[in-house]
Amino acid sequence: VSGKEELYYPHRKTVKKILLVSLPVTLLCLSLAFAMMLGSFAAETWMMSTLTDAETGELATDLISTVLSNLPSILYSLSIIVFNAIYLKIARRLTVWENHRTQEQHDTHVTAKLVLFEFVNTFLALFYTGFYIQDLKSLRSQLFTTLMVQQAVNQIQEV
Repeated sequence: VSGKEELYYPHRKTVKKILLVSLPVTLLCLSLAFAMMLGSFAAETWMMSTLTDAETGELATDLISTVLSNLPSILYSLSIIVFNAIYLKIARRLTVWENHRTQEQHDTHVTAKLVLFEFVNTFLALFYTGFYIQDLKSLRSQLFTTLMVQQAVNQIQEV
């Protein structure tokens, strides 16, 4: 239209980059998030067994034991926030490297990566607890901890 030459980058190269690099990197990050969740559950199980009285079989109720029993969930909730921030940088770099033709295509691809990763990373433990383990008490505890940690982090970031 304008008579000026335009740079051309083959669409198949972009698709190749998406399928051979971006998708595997995203799946690797999701696998790490899943492993992190399983590690959190293992740590929580270990902590509960450590804090349970061998004679009575009851969980200790003092303040330190209460804090320690919630520590794995708190650390997992913090790791979700940190991992989302790390993946945000990874997704942006991958999308720039994919070399999309238009800004709209670039924005669409970075948004798709972020929505996929952040949804799975943030809600994986809740779905796992609710549908696989089917433990309503644990689900409530996990949801409460996640929301409280997220709120605390948001308040700290505002200040």
